[in-house]
Amino acid sequence: MRVQGALGHPDPGRHRLLAAGLLYWAARRFDTDGRPSHQDAAIARLFAAEAALAVTEGMARLSGPLAFTGDHLIERAHRDALFFAETGGGTEVLRPVIAASLLGLG
Repeated sequence: MRVQGALGHPDPGRHRLLAAGLLYWAARRFDTDGRPSHQDAAIARLFAAEAALAVTEGMARLSGPLAFTGDHLIERAHRDALFFAETGGGTEVLRPVIAASLLGLG
């Protein structure tokens, strides 16, 4: 899911706010239901991973070619976002989990 800002560019601020909102929503549902929801956790994690990638890619575009030279902060943040997206149930694994639970198959 891409959140578009002005001129059709991804909006990092909105990504961060939406990711935080999904995490709080999943936690609130866990508190009220008293049991973990794999669907809620997968949705929140998938969106947070994609938001982290979108934000770091946006930072790299803004800072130009120096973003990925040496041990620059943006390079490290992007590397961490890639690691977060691919570990602990990468995005390719989370999408079928979410789809199956929405369809009542899992």
